Amino acid sequence: MNVDASVSIADQTAGVGGVLRDGYGTWLFGFTRFLGRCATLLTELWTIHDGLLHAWVLGYCQVELESGCLVVVRIVNSRSDVLAGCTLVDSIRRLIRKD
Repeated sequence: MNVDASVSIADQTAGVGGVLRDGYGTWLFGFTRFLGRCATLLTELWTIHDGLLHAWVLGYCQVELESGCLVVVRIVNSRSDVLAGCTLVDSIRRLIRKD
């Protein structure tokens, strides 16, 4: 799964999207979402959350997710207390741990 987020410099409106492909590169599913006004870090978190949630709902349990935001990837993969208590980060971590 490839995901990306975008925030307008002019008015801070944001959107996210992604595409899920199989191991051969065949398109399986795509999504977009308008977030309204949103900070860049939260936008990147939303794109990962939405991508993982869509994959899970569609029945894909083993997903390789690619994001261009190294900071967010490190946050969701770390065991540190970075953004501890953030509902969105906690939700992403729960999706990653689902069996």
